[in-house]
Amino acid sequence: MSIRDAGTTIRQASTALLTIDSEDRFANWTEKRAAVPGSVNYSPYNFSLIRDASLVNGYMTRLAVSEVVFPWMFPNINRQTNQINVTFRLGGVDVSDVIVLNTGFYTPAQLAAEMKKQINALGGPIVTAFTYGVYNLPFFAYTPANNYQIKFSPMLSNQTDGSGTIVYPFPDTTKQLFDVLGFTAYNSTYDASATGIGVGQATLAQAYRYIDIVSPQLTANQGLFDSTSQTVGHTALCRLYLGDTPSTVAFNDPLFCPPGCQPFVIYRQFSNPKQIAWNAIQPIQGRIQFQVYDDNGQLIVPTEFIAIPTGGPSVVYTNYETYTDWSITLLLSEN
Repeated sequence: MSIRDAGTTIRQASTALLTIDSEDRFANWTEKRAAVPGSVNYSPYNFSLIRDASLVNGYMTRLAVSEVVFPWMFPNINRQTNQINVTFRLGGVDVSDVIVLNTGFYTPAQLAAEMKKQINALGGPIVTAFTYGVYNLPFFAYTPANNYQIKFSPMLSNQTDGSGTIVYPFPDTTKQLFDVLGFTAYNSTYDASATGIGVGQATLAQAYRYIDIVSPQLTANQGLFDSTSQTVGHTALCRLYLGDTPSTVAFNDPLFCPPGCQPFVIYRQFSNPKQIAWNAIQPIQGRIQFQVYDDNGQLIVPTEFIAIPTGGPSVVYTNYETYTDWSITLLLSEN
């Protein structure tokens, strides 16, 4: 006679949510309204949650990021990517200057139009065209006017103007307007324009391609640390890519707008989130730091908007800094 198998009772692991909102770094709205650039916890991209008691009292053995909501408000033309060196030649005489663009979101077509405007403002019809998407390909192209030649070069780290004032206070690891335009050494020589047209490499005019959200306290028990091809890496909670929001518009369409060229909201619900080990007898303390790094491994800061006066780029006005808060949900579980 066969014996019925009693079976094995399977119990799903218990789970709990730990929800974090960067706005909660302030105790109340009065404190948030009083925050000013440079003050403690002003930036949601580098802050600490401070509580008198533990956030979670333990019992879990792993943490996982289940979803993230991150409003994207970082213009592709910002204080790091708004300047480029330009040199043009007419009648054997070279004239060099720096173009400074207003901070803001630019589609590739808008960026091309603004570059043409700023170049010709240096002294005449220097270029007859500066366009994006020629032959429906994702690159910028420019055509010098008759008798003109033109070349471009990146800003130097800590480059100064004629008075000795530093106009580009960033290291050489910083992505610049030169790179956003897809320019290379080819565009830094007159040869490019001597043949009638200069082109860059393929580019989507993005200042950032991804960001990393980091919390040293929440990944402290992680035995296997993250690795990266970057020179400086961080053990992260998650990485958010901008590039998985496809555009269905052709490259040569003026409405073509890759992710990062306009404000939008990144929402990710991870079907297979990173599992972070945790000690079951250890609580999650009430002091946790969160940081957001860009694809150059640099800490993101609130956007500083810069406007160039109508009279020209001799004076740069810094209007204000702005930021948006973001949220993350962590799934806590036991064995």
